[in-house]
Amino acid sequence: MTDPLGSALRVRWLVIIPPAAIYFFSYFHRIAPAVVAEDLMRAFAIPAATLGNLAAIYPYVFAIMALPAGSLVSTPRHFTQIVVTEFGVADLYGVSDEKRGEKLIAIAHPDFRDSLKEEYEKIRRVFYKN
Repeated sequence: MTDPLGSALRVRWLVIIPPAAIYFFSYFHRIAPAVVAEDLMRAFAIPAATLGNLAAIYPYVFAIMALPAGSLVSTPRHFTQIVVTEFGVADLYGVSDEKRGEKLIAIAHPDFRDSLKEEYEKIRRVFYKN
């Protein structure tokens, strides 16, 4: 049996590294104009104020473009067909939202299945009144 704490500690780097890499990438884009400012002003024949305005608009363009880009990489829950964990595989194709929870609990870590079932029953009573 694997140690869940040790596994979680190893996985934490997978949670930290992607956002850190994205932040670094964004930071690089914000400071890059300062590094090549003289060359840019000379190449485009613009004063420093204009270059500053162009550099200042980057975060706004980035934020606006993040909305459509984010919607392209996000998947609505009804498009998710197969979920795989180390404890099993759940085929969710054509499954109702009510049954989807049961299938996901079935492939959860055995230590958490009972508590997940209890919480799911509470949610089920509120949202799926049968």
